[in-house]
Amino acid sequence: MSVLLEKSKQNKAAFAFLKNKGSNAALVHCGYYSCFQKMKYILKEYYTPEFNNIHLLLDQRRKGSTHNEYIKEFIRQYTKLTDKKQAHDIGNKIKQLKAFRMEADYEDKQLVSDDVIESVEKIIETFHRSVTQNFNI
Repeated sequence: MSVLLEKSKQNKAAFAFLKNKGSNAALVHCGYYSCFQKMKYILKEYYTPEFNNIHLLLDQRRKGSTHNEYIKEFIRQYTKLTDKKQAHDIGNKIKQLKAFRMEADYEDKQLVSDDVIESVEKIIETFHRSVTQNFNI
């Protein structure tokens, strides 16, 4: 098994373990990375030239977020694979999940709300189910 897929699996398990333990920031972090690592694996394995172009582009610019570039490229490729509505929905969910992760990791707030945790859990489940169906992973 790919190291990225194993990390994704571990982060998904960590999300489940941390749920209802009061570690909401860590829970959101793990949920995001469970999806991001699987997304990165898909790009690397199924869309290698596009994956490599992300690194070339960022090396040339020497700035920018690899996360944003991976997400944009994943959505672009996913749109070609599925119907546009489904791809748009997955793209919005991933962007929302990233925003939740940024808030959980970097904002000076006490706790992530239960509503956010519920949203994160739904996004994670939708993402993993969808990519499993489309990529058999």
